[in-house]
Amino acid sequence: MPTPSLHTLNFTIFLENFIVVKRFNLRRSNTAVHASYLKRCNYHPVDHKTCPIFRIRDLLDIVEHNPIEQLSMLKYGGIIHISINWICDLDRPLDQCLPYYSFRRLDTRYEQEAFLAGFGFR
Repeated sequence: MPTPSLHTLNFTIFLENFIVVKRFNLRRSNTAVHASYLKRCNYHPVDHKTCPIFRIRDLLDIVEHNPIEQLSMLKYGGIIHISINWICDLDRPLDQCLPYYSFRRLDTRYEQEAFLAGFGFR
């Protein structure tokens, strides 16, 4: 049985994404903010809701509240859906066109189907 390193909870995932609206010659990236902000931010649903840097611990806390299930996800893997919703009003300045993130767990909880530990691709 694998033993996960709890240090992985502090690993981060950086999601760079952008939108293009050809009709209005608009291109907007989620990294179009000050570099100093990106160096110090981590996603938080209230304080830093547009930050594209996600700590593994925070993602697990959002999609799974049960600590035993979180540990199982660290051991065997899991699938987290991250949805990026761009809210843009083209009558406003471009810097107000921002991404908003939402999350949900896609894999089955281990306590429900222990024989399917982890995830696989077919």
